[in-house]
Amino acid sequence: MVCFSTREKVFFCLSKAALAFIFLAWSINTVQAEGFDFYAHVNKYVKCEAVQNVMANISSESEQEFYQHELHHASLDSRIVALEFARAGKYEEGLVDELYNTYLDEYRKQLKESKDVDKFVAALHPYVKECRRLNAMQSDVIARKKQQRLKQGDNYIK
Repeated sequence: MVCFSTREKVFFCLSKAALAFIFLAWSINTVQAEGFDFYAHVNKYVKCEAVQNVMANISSESEQEFYQHELHHASLDSRIVALEFARAGKYEEGLVDELYNTYLDEYRKQLKESKDVDKFVAALHPYVKECRRLNAMQSDVIARKKQQRLKQGDNYIK
């Protein structure tokens, strides 16, 4: 029979406790990562992209003005984040395009059916503010992706 000193027993117990804690922390992180709803975030940012583009379109007098509009640029930032969430969630990039087209069609339909464009714009204004806040939360991702594109000499967002 092997006898351990008190010091060795304490070390052994602490080692077991540390391993148990490490395993527990790993398990919790794994469950949280697996439980993260990437689709919901993709959906949220794609919806922002669509509403920002619709609002930029309403505010613009010409195609050139649209492409220079701050909301159009904000929509491109939303697209960057949506694509990042899609990649992280292992979704195809085509999902982002499909969702975008669905939301864009819906907003265009609502605009067309609206009898008062000013009321339509006013109703969407709080949502645009929320989209700006969401983009601000992901500003590091947006800046990093833009920097990568500039280094690659590619101005396209995908």
